[in-house]
Amino acid sequence: MTSKQSHWLEKAFTTNTQQELVEVYDNWAEEYDESMYDSGYISPAIVAGLVSRFLPLKNEPILDAGVGTGILGTLLSILGYSHLVGIDMSSGMLNIANRKNVYQELKKMTLGEQLAFADNTFSSIVSMGTFGTGHAPPNSFDELLRITKPEGFIIFTMRTKYEKTATNYEKTFGSLEASNKWKLIETTKTFQHLPLTTLEWLNKAFVYKVL
Repeated sequence: MTSKQSHWLEKAFTTNTQQELVEVYDNWAEEYDESMYDSGYISPAIVAGLVSRFLPLKNEPILDAGVGTGILGTLLSILGYSHLVGIDMSSGMLNIANRKNVYQELKKMTLGEQLAFADNTFSSIVSMGTFGTGHAPPNSFDELLRITKPEGFIIFTMRTKYEKTATNYEKTFGSLEASNKWKLIETTKTFQHLPLTTLEWLNKAFVYKVL
């Protein structure tokens, strides 16, 4: 991992405000794909595999929440998924995603805030590396559930260190399941998020079915 890669990764997870985080991603956008590919970024392949397994209808609308530069959408497009919508809080990232011509629509929105979509808009939602300290808060799932159709899926990755932290992701997951908002279908084994780096960033992927 080069010092430049390390610089961006560390800044993304040590910012103090949302505005600082947006500025980091805006400034990183042009180099983001190269940085992540050089780091061995495997989350896109894992999430794409889960999508292929659980979402057989490839023309249904799917939201890529925290789309970044559209790495996941590129894979899903190759797999035949044709109705992809992306949201992100970084204009710089959205500009790169737009160049890839795989999303029908891209909008600037912030997870944790109200999303400008009607109820039951999407058949399913996917998200990679979006939840954690300084990023999308646990209450983000309230809006994601609202805009997902019943029987749809919410598929996302998360660093294992965040599951049981004070940010209360684990509590949120359990509360939503207890109130019959969603049901856990699958959790992957822990995997090294960026295997070509020295960072011990262990992740898991989750598949929840919306009830």
